[in-house]
Amino acid sequence: MRINSSGWHTPQIEGVIMTRRWIQIAFLLIAVVSACTAGATTYYVSPTGNNLYPGTSTTQPWKTIAKVNSTTFSSGDQILFLRGGTWREMLTPKSSGIYLGAYGTGSRPIITGANLVTTGWTQVTTKVWSYSLGSYAPTEVWFNAVLGKQVATSSTIIGPGQWAYASSKLYVYSTANPSTAYSAPGIEVTQRDRSLLVQNVGNITVEHLGFVNATYTCIYLATGVTGYQTFNDVVWQGAPYEGFRVDSGSPSITNSKGLYNATGLGVGGGGGITMSNSILSGNIDDAIEIYGTTGISVIDSSTITGNSTSAATWNTISNWSSYALQIGNSVILPNPFDPKTFTYVGVTDLGTNVYQSPEFQARAAPLFILPFVDDYNNLGVAEQVAAMAQNYGCHISYAVNTKLVTPADWSRIAALAAAGNEIVAHTRSHADIANNNVFTMSYLGTAATATMSINQAAGTVTTYLNGQATPDLNVPLLDSYNSMLNVCTQINANPSYSCVIQDNQNFFTPLMLADVSQANIKSPYLAQASSGFLNFEINGSIADIQANIPGYVVKSFATPFTSSNITTENQMHAAGVLANRNGIFTPDYTPNGNWLLSGLDIYNIGAEWLPDGYDATKPAASIGALAEGLGAAGGVLSVYSHGYDEFSLSQWQQLFATLQNVHATCATMSQASSYIMSQGSLLPDGTGRNWVVNVPLQPNYATTTDSPAQGAHNLLP
Repeated sequence: MRINSSGWHTPQIEGVIMTRRWIQIAFLLIAVVSACTAGATTYYVSPTGNNLYPGTSTTQPWKTIAKVNSTTFSSGDQILFLRGGTWREMLTPKSSGIYLGAYGTGSRPIITGANLVTTGWTQVTTKVWSYSLGSYAPTEVWFNAVLGKQVATSSTIIGPGQWAYASSKLYVYSTANPSTAYSAPGIEVTQRDRSLLVQNVGNITVEHLGFVNATYTCIYLATGVTGYQTFNDVVWQGAPYEGFRVDSGSPSITNSKGLYNATGLGVGGGGGITMSNSILSGNIDDAIEIYGTTGISVIDSSTITGNSTSAATWNTISNWSSYALQIGNSVILPNPFDPKTFTYVGVTDLGTNVYQSPEFQARAAPLFILPFVDDYNNLGVAEQVAAMAQNYGCHISYAVNTKLVTPADWSRIAALAAAGNEIVAHTRSHADIANNNVFTMSYLGTAATATMSINQAAGTVTTYLNGQATPDLNVPLLDSYNSMLNVCTQINANPSYSCVIQDNQNFFTPLMLADVSQANIKSPYLAQASSGFLNFEINGSIADIQANIPGYVVKSFATPFTSSNITTENQMHAAGVLANRNGIFTPDYTPNGNWLLSGLDIYNIGAEWLPDGYDATKPAASIGALAEGLGAAGGVLSVYSHGYDEFSLSQWQQLFATLQNVHATCATMSQASSYIMSQGSLLPDGTGRNWVVNVPLQPNYATTTDSPAQGAHNLLP
């Protein structure tokens, strides 16, 4: 394989089936050129044109896509859009055999499904404004090209980028009139189903155009599409469903990019797709879905990386058709959550693909990896991993739950801090701080009545039967391990009672239970945490560390069980924490994404449990998949494990060596968050878009105007 002058691969096609497909494409391209040279007319479209002009010269161009849509063209005609122009209309060509392209100099013409709202705003509250949008409900809203986050109602809008829609009105957050607060270009709202709709036509060529920000699909090949459909140097971006949808036809896609859609490319029908020298990246549900075709699909010399999945058990490429999807000479990465298990469905791997990330040093944003060891009982593991990390120029973050740490072990933890490692608060008891529900209590015996009281001051759980004053059970809340598990064990020793601990609350500190007086336990009663619970767990763990390591200031928090909410984050913010480590997906496999905390100035940093995401037989692929899947965290990824039964010391060594080889920055949590604070964004465009939107892991690794060239053409020989 060689690289041509454009920087793309010149493919070496292997196998008879692929050779036939590429020969067919070559003949189709020849046919396009021939058709465009015989009696064809070229039409020009410019934002400053006039639909009364003939449109056949650059000095008298048409103005609108509506004019194009209403015109019947002859086969071979060309319709060219002025570079640098933007059209907020849907392009629906009615003629076959035409060419859609660009003229002039500058950036590619953009055809968008979003309208720009510049005037007509009404102030609702101090920082909420409304606009009478009409009955077409938007699916997405952009604030100066930064994707916003929809919330349920206007009353729940509390921070930048948030919006709501109700009763034909759009509501947005803005500290001033949005007409002046947002002007580059402003607030954009999806108002058209598609940007390009091709239906009941054939033999169409599209080049050098961008189709973006439609309500559903940016490019849609609907029913009745025949002949050839050639897409070269085309961008489709920002669709909340499929970026490029094919229901008929057999499109050939070359030198193109599908970025930041839900699904990059969706194929529900037609004769199969062919894609070469193209990039699918930043798509948040998956890269490719093929449901049904009447022929094979072929992908060659392309980069399909940096795509996430909205569920941890989905694949980034899925072919459910009975016909093959052949992929060769490409860089492809699997599901970022669990790359060992969820890879691809229905893919014929031609054996020439690269399963590792594009070179990280070529990326626009630096890659930070934060190695973590969790929990007090793994202090010995933390010491050994920290010592190994130093050999690779790294320090670790050690997340410690503080309640049971002995004086001798505090000395060991202080030594870790003195060596440059970060000590991260991890609650006192390792309880689920986002869950106020602690345990359920039930009486199973024959008494007519049964009640329970919880008394913090007395330190007891007591039960009473048939209204008697003497308790039937009197269980102390404090024991040597001070855990809810021990309390329930004592209660369950009596067969007349059932004590069931809620998820992740085994180590809840019983003295933090809310007081209860004579609660009926003939049916299950749910006991909850007291109002002082968060202060005990969050502020208390910070105070413990700082009291036992003189002069040390805690800057970071690591949430147990990847469980967090705005209340817990508010508590951390008030306690002076700069950042919180949270899992990349919740226990029900819903991605957490990356979102700003309470004061809109501290951050969650995504975390991956190493046994779920690291394949020791493919270390580079694992790092690439995990890191690229966390693009929403701006390239910051926390990797963590507990004991050696989960991740061995030799695997840690392999991980550090891999990080070194891919030029990642190994950092502690506070080092990474400090960098983020100082930069405001990890993207060179300065928008901070990856830090203000609660989205499920939108990666930023695609080749866009905000990042340098990368991909297959940088990696393969």
